[in-house]
Amino acid sequence: MRRLAALLPALAGALLLTIAAAQAPNSQLPTPNSQLQTPNSQLPTPNSQLQTSASSLPHRLLLPALAADSAAGSSAFATPTPAPTGTPASAACGYRGPVRTLSDPAAAAVDRTPANGSIGGLLALDRPAGLASASPRQPGTETQAVALDAWLRAAIRTPGGGVELLISTSPDGPLLRASFPSPECAAGASPADRDAMEAARVAFLQACGVPTASQWRPLGGRAVLAGIPAWGEPRPSGTDGAPSGIELAPVLSFALAGSADCDPAQPFGPTPTPTPGPVLELLVHVDPIRVSRGQQVTVTIIVQEPPGQGGTPVPGPAGIRCSYTAYDVALNELARGGPTPTGPGGRVSWTFTVPEWAALDTASRENGRVQPRCDGIPARGSARLEIVG
Repeated sequence: MRRLAALLPALAGALLLTIAAAQAPNSQLPTPNSQLQTPNSQLPTPNSQLQTSASSLPHRLLLPALAADSAAGSSAFATPTPAPTGTPASAACGYRGPVRTLSDPAAAAVDRTPANGSIGGLLALDRPAGLASASPRQPGTETQAVALDAWLRAAIRTPGGGVELLISTSPDGPLLRASFPSPECAAGASPADRDAMEAARVAFLQACGVPTASQWRPLGGRAVLAGIPAWGEPRPSGTDGAPSGIELAPVLSFALAGSADCDPAQPFGPTPTPTPGPVLELLVHVDPIRVSRGQQVTVTIIVQEPPGQGGTPVPGPAGIRCSYTAYDVALNELARGGPTPTGPGGRVSWTFTVPEWAALDTASRENGRVQPRCDGIPARGSARLEIVG
């Protein structure tokens, strides 16, 4: 009994140490977001040396939508691609996520050179019998890229920064869904396919802006898309996609047709000839481009008449109302300013602080964006904003 009494304090101490050891790791574990973000904050982007020197240069917005800084590899979808080597898309990436993001084992067999297709032709296809969420890639339909002429109808943002787009052949025609996967969902695809998907997503965001995540945002205008048809989840009502579930997933290239924009109020049919007048363009300057959380950023919009060949630009007029919206890589809104009229020289500036909760850029070429807008002047692009720590 004396020995047992002597051992009791030691046993109690050992029990307390065991309980503390079981509890301590939970208090030290990072959140899932911090596990994703911490390594990326230490990895420079492939163009980090060029980006630092370019921080003092404005970003011209009258460039083709696919000629963005994130559009490298935009033509890569036309090249045979090796099998994916990354982690397949998870269930969080939707019905048949690996197939719809070219992350499945059979993706290497897909012909990425687009054949001429039509929305009506895709909508007329019969859904394969017995197709389920775990079904592999289907031969024929899901192994050949197609190019589509489309009328834009609506868009909505998905978690992680992806975009779902509704298209048709006319403003009141049957709907087809087209998918721009988020970088996270596309992580399991080959590098060439990831580049093409990201270039298409950036091209859409530059052309049409960032849609909301809470409801479909109406759109209009003609566009040309290329991508891989895939069988998604059936949409029986037909109000948010095809009843058969056929989709363009993923989209590998996107461009507005001619002088179209994404305004849902624009007329369907031939575009009327505009009255000649001075042509104005937007330039947006972000200083600095490469920032950390808590750091201040200055956004300057410049309105000017573009320079002629070998000439110099002519400053735009004062009094044009402009605004901006800044987003992180996950398309969370960081800040907005305006509308504020331009001053002398056609310039207007704002300053904001990058929030501590802003998502960090990934190790690939995805970045945050600053989207400008000015009354009566189409914005054909956005500026890069790198949040690295």
